[in-house]
Amino acid sequence: MSSEVLVSRPHYDDRAVALGVPAQDPPVEPDVPPPSSGSAPVGYRSAKYTPAEWFSKYHSILQKATTDHGEAERVQRLSKVLSQDTETDTQHTQAQNTRLLGDRLQDIHYWRSELQQHISQLQADIQALCGQRLRLERALDATEIPFAIATDNLTCRTRRPAPDLVQDLVEEELLKEVDLIKNIQALLRRTTAHVVSQIKINKDTKQMLEMDWSDKYEAYNLDDTCGRYRNSSTDTRHHPSSANVQDQVCNPASWTKFTQDNLTKAMQEEHATYSLRMLVDRVLEDTTRDLRVQCASVDQAFTQRCEELIEAKTQLETKRAQILEQIGAQERNIVSLQHAIHDKEAPLRVVQSRLYIRSRRPNMELCRDPAQISLEEEDKHIHATIQSLEQQLSQARGSLSYLEESRMAIEKDIAFFMACSAAAASDVEVYAYVGGDAVVPCSYPAGYKSYVKYFCSEACGNADVKKSDAGKYWCGVSKSGTDIYTAVTLAVKSDECCDNVQSIQAYERSSVSIRCPHQNQYANSFKYVCKGSQPSTCRTQALVTTKKAQNGQFRLRDDEFTLELNHITKQNAGLYMCGIERSNDFDVFSRVNLTVKDWCCATTHDVKGFLGQSVTLNCPYPSKHGNNTKFLCKTDREKCPKVVSSTTTADRFTLMEDRSSNSFKVTIQRLKPTDAGTYWCGSDSQWAPGNNYVRLQLTLETLRATTGSYFKTTSDMPTSGSQSSLKDADNVISPVVLYVLPGSLLIVVVMIAVIMYKCLRTQRNRVDYNVRCNKEEVSTNEVVMCSSATCF
Repeated sequence: MSSEVLVSRPHYDDRAVALGVPAQDPPVEPDVPPPSSGSAPVGYRSAKYTPAEWFSKYHSILQKATTDHGEAERVQRLSKVLSQDTETDTQHTQAQNTRLLGDRLQDIHYWRSELQQHISQLQADIQALCGQRLRLERALDATEIPFAIATDNLTCRTRRPAPDLVQDLVEEELLKEVDLIKNIQALLRRTTAHVVSQIKINKDTKQMLEMDWSDKYEAYNLDDTCGRYRNSSTDTRHHPSSANVQDQVCNPASWTKFTQDNLTKAMQEEHATYSLRMLVDRVLEDTTRDLRVQCASVDQAFTQRCEELIEAKTQLETKRAQILEQIGAQERNIVSLQHAIHDKEAPLRVVQSRLYIRSRRPNMELCRDPAQISLEEEDKHIHATIQSLEQQLSQARGSLSYLEESRMAIEKDIAFFMACSAAAASDVEVYAYVGGDAVVPCSYPAGYKSYVKYFCSEACGNADVKKSDAGKYWCGVSKSGTDIYTAVTLAVKSDECCDNVQSIQAYERSSVSIRCPHQNQYANSFKYVCKGSQPSTCRTQALVTTKKAQNGQFRLRDDEFTLELNHITKQNAGLYMCGIERSNDFDVFSRVNLTVKDWCCATTHDVKGFLGQSVTLNCPYPSKHGNNTKFLCKTDREKCPKVVSSTTTADRFTLMEDRSSNSFKVTIQRLKPTDAGTYWCGSDSQWAPGNNYVRLQLTLETLRATTGSYFKTTSDMPTSGSQSSLKDADNVISPVVLYVLPGSLLIVVVMIAVIMYKCLRTQRNRVDYNVRCNKEEVSTNEVVMCSSATCF
């Protein structure tokens, strides 16, 4: 008999939390043998639990489950509340951040707009300063001519003879003008340097603003992207380290101050630019006024000096006339005295002969009688008279010598006056080309219209200008005394141009701009363009000039010296010359070779149609013409009247565009004989060359029933573009023409004819009774097929 030993299993309270008792460490279970069933070893109890222990364990489990259930409900409530609170906080925080991002975007947009405004203003200021710099440079170049004239006048006046080499009012004014021009040139150079410096500062400031604007543009895009993020956005990711404080991050105050400082700098430079522009305007205005005033003073001094010279010349000529008159009278007086002395020779010979003869009287007859005394007195008287006449003749000759000296001095002064007049007037410079004509303008003072004029040198009489003709010539006016003359310098050059040729290509019916190279100093000079290669005739054969800027298809832009040529044809090909007039030298030329290529490119397609039916024309076009007006025109491309376009409609013509395939289709209904011909698919009204245009050649045929067949075969039928036109073919029912076929085929032919007849008759009944046959286009002998396969 086996005995069962009941041994209680060790137990510890694992519900300490539920009971409110602090948790205890579970005791160490003693080393109890495992329970056994059946017969147990003698001396031991059975390993099974007692009912009380089972109930206790059961109630403990229930109590623990109840406690866990309550705790779970509490945790769930707390979790739900926490989830709702966190969701609300998160949404509020997100909305707050979105609003802040929006505010930030508004701030960035405001400052970016301010930066953009000042950037545009700085750009305008830079362009204005560049224009002012160009004005200063041109003004500086313009001072060279009056400076050269003034210095040349001073140099010319140093060649005056010693008596007239005086420092008169003219020389004083010329010296003032030279000093004034030097001071103006120095002022213009300093102002130009100031303008260049301000342009550099403006560019640096503009670059600084552009960098700030670029940063704000990028920041605006980034913040705009951030502001568009939502919880439903698919392009958001986790960035754990993005919340860390970044290095070198500014605060809003420093961020705003940085842009404000940039804008303040920009406004300062804008104000400085405005002040500088006003200064440049005043400088140019003042210098121009000063130069004009000084030029007027010089002109007035020259005028006064010329009046003094003219008055002196008049007085000298008057005195010379008086001297010449006195010289003539004195010469006549001398002749008279010589005649008087010569007249005394005969009486002297008579008295001396008498005395000589009487001295030969003999002895006492040699008496000093009254006759002898009278003869002696007569001899003395004649000698005294001759002596007085000779003395008077000597005085007359001395006076004549003095008169001649005075005349020579007067004429010398008059000759100097003429030399001064010739020297005061600048030499005439004439420029001519070999084989051409040279026109020499010769001027002379008023009052010499009827005097003889001449023009000559060692080469006078040449008909055509040669290189050997170059040199100095004289324009003269013949008059008493010294002639009035003007020096003429003739320069001769070969009629050729140019070393370098600019090559330009263009297409027919297109436009081209030919830019003529030139220096800035000729910006205000007279310009012209001609066709050819001879400089001598370019000016007279000019196509366009500065004064005549528009001439048909030619147009001249004087500011850039550019020739614009529109609607180019083959006749426009060739050499062109751009000329710039120079007053003191040969004109400046540049040459351009224009090559005109054939208009291209066109692809030709042949299209067939049938009278009375429809045909569809397929027209591809370049993708870049997608927004252009599409049209179909007929006959010649150059004079191509439009029959239909995408913006207009026309009878029997329908245009449908397919942007996806870059093409359009034109359907022509009820074809007429006049519809045949050449069509052009157009997508560019200017027909710009280089695009692949489509040319369609439409031929029309008449659909007739032949003797050998009931209807036309598939090869003779219209193409796919004309299949829609078969719907008009139901209007005509023609008699069936049958062949007498061999026996086995006759039945088949009869059956087919009957079926065709019934089909055509049925289809004709469905046609609107108002549709009538076009008897002009379809003859009664024609057989028209059905347009639907249901007939067969």
